Amino acid sequence: MGAILGLSLSFIALSFAPFFVSDYMFSILLDILKWVALTVSWVILSGFTGYISLGHAAFFGLGAYAMAVLWGGLPFPLLLLFGGLTSAFVALAIGFPCLTSSY
Repeated sequence: MGAILGLSLSFIALSFAPFFVSDYMFSILLDILKWVALTVSWVILSGFTGYISLGHAAFFGLGAYAMAVLWGGLPFPLLLLFGGLTSAFVALAIGFPCLTSSY
């Protein structure tokens, strides 16, 4: 119960961080969150199942590249959406034929 309370309070505190920290600190927090998300996805796949895959890193990089290409032209929330949708679309285009084919 204490761990859930601690995580909940941390989430609430980090939700209000953009209003109280500098732009530099906010970019550092975003970088930390980005690497935590990648690490958690890697741990779920490799740690629990034992399956070694570099697909997470490839799609992560693809989304980052899509955001970097459009960096000056769109607002940041739209860039996040565009990067995520680009990665999801390419993952679907690659994954669907792989999962439906029978060898």
